[in-house]
Amino acid sequence: MEPQEFERYIGATFVDKALCYDVILHSSYEPIDLIFYMVLNALKEREIPYIIVDIMDQLSVLRNHLRLLGLKTDVIDSAKVVKLGGFIKTGNVVKRIEIGSDIGVWRKQLFITLEKHGEKDGFTINVGLERLLKTMENNYIESELFFTLVGKMALQDPNGKGIVFINSSFLKKDIVLELIELASRVFRVKISGVLGSYKLIIRPIKSINFMELEEELVVDLKDLPGYLLRYGNIRRSESFGIEVTPE
Repeated sequence: MEPQEFERYIGATFVDKALCYDVILHSSYEPIDLIFYMVLNALKEREIPYIIVDIMDQLSVLRNHLRLLGLKTDVIDSAKVVKLGGFIKTGNVVKRIEIGSDIGVWRKQLFITLEKHGEKDGFTINVGLERLLKTMENNYIESELFFTLVGKMALQDPNGKGIVFINSSFLKKDIVLELIELASRVFRVKISGVLGSYKLIIRPIKSINFMELEEELVVDLKDLPGYLLRYGNIRRSESFGIEVTPE
């Protein structure tokens, strides 16, 4: 697959075809930071506003990985960020919300903040939600309150669009199934293959537009540096053995 095709797929799939709230499932092994980066770039290139919900400092982890790869992090640093728990300031933080209180309290603060700082036709990007859900998965009442007061209520906004990145390897199966049930579309990112021929696979496993289930993407991992160069944002990446001057 040519770099242009990969770029078009990310933008078209996760931005142009977005339906309410989409979920991207992954484990701890996939390069989800690169997918996250490409989604933010696709939004920026289309001049679509976005706000990031950073749950328990996961945004700082993603930013650090991107920085270590030699990528500029302006799409994170300039973004509006709502911090839900955690301590590390990443991006343009517009609100910090403590999650130690009753779910109804911080849920109200979150929704008010997103309404105040989000923009019409903009996107909400959520990272780190698995950390929060992990604290609830052994408490059925608390987890159901979350899915009702936060998950189902978010779906009531007719103009709401967003992506939830979820590390499903952290969670029990029933929690993951609850997320899948709520989402309008669900994609699973995974690495498959053997040494020397690993591939990155982005597979739709649920969509209310069922024809999308035929649109799997397969990318050779060895080609990823070429895709990153398409953005012209790499300063230097010893990990990839390349050095370029940004366009």
